[in-house]
This record gives sequence, structure tokens and C-alpha cells, in this order.
Amino acid sequence: MNILVFTQPALLWGLTAASLPLIIHLINRHRARRQPFAAIDFLLKVQRRSARRILLRHILLLASRTMLIMAIVIAAAGPFLRPQAALTTVDPTTTILIIDQSLSMRARLEDSTVFKAAIERARDFVHSLAPGDKACLLAAGLSNEVLVQPCTDSHRTLLDAIDTIKPQWGSSDLIAAFKRAMTARPAEEKTKGSSARILLLTDAAAHAFGSSSGLSIGRSPPEIVLENLSNEAGRDNLAVSRVEQRSQARYLEVSARLTSFSTQTKNNLLTEVRLDQKLLSRGFVDLPAGGSVKKVFNIQWPSQTDVLRVVTPKHDSLEEDNQRLFHVSGRRLVSALLINGDMRPVLHQDELFYLEHALAPAGISASGINFTTITPDRFNEDALDNAEVVFLANVHDLAPEAVSALRSFVSVGGGLFISMGNRIDVDRTNRFLDDLLPWQLRDVIASGPADPDGVHRQGIGFAEVDSQHPVFSLFEEKQLEALKSVRTTKAVVLEPGQAGRQSRILLEYANGTPALVESTHGNGRILLFTSSLDRDWTSWPARASFLPFLQRATSYLAGRLGQLSPVEVVVGASVRIPLASEADGLQVTKPDGTKQRLEANDHYSSEQGLTNTVSFSDTRVPGWYGIEQTNNGKKLPIKTIPGIIVHPPALESNLAPITQEELQAKVGRHARLTLAGLHDAANKPQTLLFLLLGLCLVLVEAVLIRK
Repeated sequence: MNILVFTQPALLWGLTAASLPLIIHLINRHRARRQPFAAIDFLLKVQRRSARRILLRHILLLASRTMLIMAIVIAAAGPFLRPQAALTTVDPTTTILIIDQSLSMRARLEDSTVFKAAIERARDFVHSLAPGDKACLLAAGLSNEVLVQPCTDSHRTLLDAIDTIKPQWGSSDLIAAFKRAMTARPAEEKTKGSSARILLLTDAAAHAFGSSSGLSIGRSPPEIVLENLSNEAGRDNLAVSRVEQRSQARYLEVSARLTSFSTQTKNNLLTEVRLDQKLLSRGFVDLPAGGSVKKVFNIQWPSQTDVLRVVTPKHDSLEEDNQRLFHVSGRRLVSALLINGDMRPVLHQDELFYLEHALAPAGISASGINFTTITPDRFNEDALDNAEVVFLANVHDLAPEAVSALRSFVSVGGGLFISMGNRIDVDRTNRFLDDLLPWQLRDVIASGPADPDGVHRQGIGFAEVDSQHPVFSLFEEKQLEALKSVRTTKAVVLEPGQAGRQSRILLEYANGTPALVESTHGNGRILLFTSSLDRDWTSWPARASFLPFLQRATSYLAGRLGQLSPVEVVVGASVRIPLASEADGLQVTKPDGTKQRLEANDHYSSEQGLTNTVSFSDTRVPGWYGIEQTNNGKKLPIKTIPGIIVHPPALESNLAPITQEELQAKVGRHARLTLAGLHDAANKPQTLLFLLLGLCLVLVEAVLIRK
């Protein structure tokens, strides 16, 4: 048996307007005062003969107008039929009411959402509790929280608890919620075999029922009633499922993956890249039904580090997954200072001719490197004001105060590149650079076999390359192989056993001697190239690999290649964030702007020993969580992960409902399962029926008026 229920029961107050026709009739009935008039007595005698027929027509007219108003009000209240068995039982019943809080419950349902429909249905259920009925309340979201226990018959307690439930941004495991509801049943209900049931209000999305199956139902299994509050129209959804980015010379390439969970193809779908409300790029794509497509955008580099988003403004069922955040490191120009140790009037013979063309082959805007060139005698502390990287190219000597300034520059995080040349004096260089050298120099030697005239023209190539190092990590296999064809005719050999403690060989010659060595000094990085940056000692400046090598080396020395990416997790996940040695905690700025202070509370073992960490788990809302390392509450200028991007769970975008067979397998073959979804034949909306009834009443009224 089915009964009529409403999605908007509050509108039923409008039924009071059905009394208006009767009130108007009564008012008109007493409006005129009777005045005897002998001339119409004869006409009154004739009228009495048809009075009953006229009275019947007036009654029918009054009834049709009254019913017309009632039909319109009921249609506006959203009527639909629901099986009575799913709502009431004959005996007093204990019901564990479960309300799904998952992200998919935010899906649109006509002019509301599925979650709001669930709340209204829950309130209707509470009002329908018969004397002796009791209910518990459980909210199924990231955790299955029991809000009302023990079960109660207090309407006020249940309604107040229902009003506290809000939709979440994560997933829910409804099978786990069923298991939690089983434990919430009163003990007497389990032992006495009293009538009990679990009522689940959900959108019945298949992903919410997890991978677990088989409930422990015991000897007195409760009836499981699942009410599907969604409909097929509410399953039409698409999502921005992935965003990738790749750095190009003059722009940033952003690739967005759009996925359809709809049965209809979306043509000319607008997709945009935005920074807050600023539009950076837009385009149109055709998204096939049930498929996916990649859209590529080319945008200008942001001037500073920021969080961008790819957004599809189309209004589908679930708008919350129509955007995806991604983090972009601002493209600030690298400032380099080039110290030319062998300046010559002929350009192509100048020590820095190839270096300058490698750093900015098509201008500063293309490479992102801005440089200034000076001679060693003009180098002083003031010249380092805006520099991030310093190149010492074939520099014979520096004044002590200049070396002191350079040492301070590197120790606070500056980068230093040292190259050799024919003006290098090994002993002098060891003396004035001292601890800035990654490896003490020994001698300048010719490389490779000598020609008959005694001149070394053939040289030797490179051999071993540390391809995992950031400077060479982007080199393809062909590029690494091409390094072997570079010929070096002269180089500085390093003193055996005199390598710095932090030294690391990145590139070797074919004879096994180091070609490129890295070390650190304080917070700065140093690269030593044992040959020249012009063609006096090596053919490398004339090879294609020279340009990307120097640009990567410059960015690496400036600390740009070592920038960490943000951690990306889904809603509800925990994150463990490493602390710098100088920090005692973190400050996290949440998407709503609130700040949370976190202290070190954990540690893990790493190659450097034990490292303090902070655990952060308050990721219930998607968005950007900025991170700052702090000491005594003060922000530290330390390069670490810039923040956390929290994404909605990908599974929540698929709103496809679970089938009855799949659900029965999930809850167990022995569980008593009742489905009462709006998609069932007995639960279709009856709005159209009442509108048709109203139309028929209008026609009846028109016929009655004409007679």
C-alpha cells in the first residue's frame, strides 16, 4: 500500500486558501438587502421551478473552485507516493536513522539538493513516529558519528540533532555505517527479537558502499530500508579530474583532464583557467558521454607564487567538482653577476661570449635570467646587492675584501659558479678562494693524445654523468650520449684527497678526472667546472647541450630547481610535514583564512638522522592550506613545502546508483532489505497528476459558468 508524502510539506499551509470561494460566496450572499416588488412576483414563481437545478450548479461551481485551489497548492508541495511498508509498522519499532553526509549528497535535485531532501525526509520521519516508537540517529560521513543514543521517542531531541547535521566534502562508507548502526541497537532489541530496522537516507551512489560486504546480522536481523532520494536527472555530472603543468620558455603549459559521468555528450563546453576572479585563459571542448578529454592552455607565468584553478562553469548535478586547484611557482627572474676574467675586444674571443648567449639566447624574457657583466677589479660588496648567482670566469685574482664579500654572499644562500681558463694560476686560486673551492686545484694539463707536432688537438670527451642531479635530470638519453662527443683539450686536475667534505662529482672526463664538482658553503651552493666557458680549452660552448646546461645550473644555484611542490591529498587524509632544524612548529592557514599553530609531535628516521615532523589531519574542506615554518611564533624564511592542496575525492564525482542485486550482495543475502527510492514506480512525483486535475477543474468551471 502506498501513501502520499510531500517534498515541501510547509506549503500545505496554503490549503487554507481553499476556503476563499466559500467565504466570497457567503459575503456576496448577504451583500444585497431584500426589497419586495410586486411586479416580479410572477417571475419568482417561474424561478422556483428551476431553483434546485440552479442550486446544484452553484454547489458544483463552488466545489470546483475550492478543489482547483487545493490541487494547485498540493502540486506546489511536491507530492509523491511512497510504500507505507517503508514508513510504518504495526508494532512499536526501534529505528536507527542514518543520514548520508558524503559530497555526492550535495548534488542538485530540482531547486534543492539531495542532502536537503534527506533532512526534510528525516524530519518527516520523526513527526510520523507512532506512540511507543523510538529512534537513534547516525551521521555517515568521514566518520560514522552516533548523534542520538540511546534511542528515544523525544521528537525535540531527534529534530535538534538532525538540524546539526551538515553535508561534508569527503566520502562515506555506508556498509561501515550499517555495521556501526548494528552496534547502536539497544541490547533488549537484540535479545527479545523486537521489531527493529535501519533507515538509510542517501543518494544510493554505488561508490558509497565501499568494498566490504557481509553484515553480521545475528539471530534477530533488523530490516534495512534504503531510501534513494535522488533521481536519474540528478546523475548527470562531469568533473575536472586532473591538472598538470609544464614549463616552457615563454609561457606555462597547463593540461586539464575533464571526465564525463553523463549519458549525454557535452558540446562546446567552456573551460577556464583562473587566478581568483581573474581570467587567465579559456577554451571550449567536446566531452563525449562517459569519456574524458584533455584541454591544453598556454598562460603567462604568474609574477609570484600562487594557486590557480581550472574551472568548468557549466551547471551540472554536482558543481563542487567542476574545478581543481594547482600550485604555480612564480617566475621571478634569476639575477646573475658575471665576472669576466679575460675580456677581449673581439667578441667571439671574449671569455663570456658563449656564456652570455647561453643565459639569454633570445632575450631575458625567454630564459628568465637577467645578468650583469663586470671585471674583477670592479667587483665589490655593492655589486652583490641584487645578485643570486655569481660566475667567476677565468678570474686570476680578487681583492681580499671582495673574497670576503663573496664568502658572505654564498654562506647566506647565494650560488657560485667557478670556471677555469688560461689566466688561472693554480696556487693563487687555491689561496684566494680557499674554502670556496669544492676541491683544491693541482695543475693544468693537456688532455688526450698529442698530434705529431706535440699539440693536443683531439682532446677527450665526457664519460660518467650524474643524470639524477637536477642540473642534468631533464637531459634525454640522446643528449647525455652527445656529451661524449664534446672534446676538451685542456683542464685543471684536482688534488687527490683534497676534496671538500660536501663535494660531489656530477660530470667526469673519459680519463676519470672530475669535470664538474658541486659543494656547499653555509646555505649556498658552488659548482666548479675544471675547463673554460669559452672555446680555448673545450668545444662544449659550440654544442647544443651547453645552453640547457648553463641555464639549469644557474637556476639550480639560485635555488629555483630545489623548490618543493605542495602536498596533494584528498579530503580527510592526514599529512606529515617535516620541520626544518631551526623551526619548532608550523602555522597552517586554512582555506577560510583561519590560522592554526602546530607543534612538533613526531619524528622519523632519514639519511640525516631523526627529523622532527608535524602531523596535520584537519583536511575536511577542499582548498589551499598555506604552511609557514615558525620559531617562537615567528615566521622563518626557509624553503620547504609551500602548502597542502586538498582535493575532493574522485569517486564522489560518479553518481551512478547501486543496483538492488549489488546492494543485496553488499549487505548479505540473509539481510532483510527494502528499497524505497524516488526512482521506483511507486515513488514517482505526482505533481503532474494534480496539475492535470486542476486543468480539468478549470474546464468544468468554464462549462458551469456558460450554462
